[in-house]
Amino acid sequence: MSGNSADITCAFVIIGGGISGVSCAEHLSLLCPKETIVLITATDVVKATCNLKKFGKTLEEFDVEERSASLVFKDSRNVVIVKSLVTAFDPEGRQTQSSIERYLYRNFINLSIPYCVGNLILYQTPGLVTR
Repeated sequence: MSGNSADITCAFVIIGGGISGVSCAEHLSLLCPKETIVLITATDVVKATCNLKKFGKTLEEFDVEERSASLVFKDSRNVVIVKSLVTAFDPEGRQTQSSIERYLYRNFINLSIPYCVGNLILYQTPGLVTR
């Protein structure tokens, strides 16, 4: 991937608007309100949790429904939703290329969760890839 005038620099790139990607973006938005988080999703619709019920510290029950990405993140000013497909990806160069733009991301050392799992990619350290 070569340099491009349309490069966007951010702290995190999350690929996938499924429940894992959306949950990760929501939590990162709360944990890192001054950092830019890019969520790349193929459609305008993402998965979101609703009707959350907590049963103690670790047990939860919730429903999952499809919602407009712009509505899910309407109060999260640091989350950027990109409707696009990922076309290339370079973990060592910390770059992700979509069909629209290239995203350059950096490490965030003080993150309390090392990575998120599911159909997404979140980098805290070079070479750390989850699915």
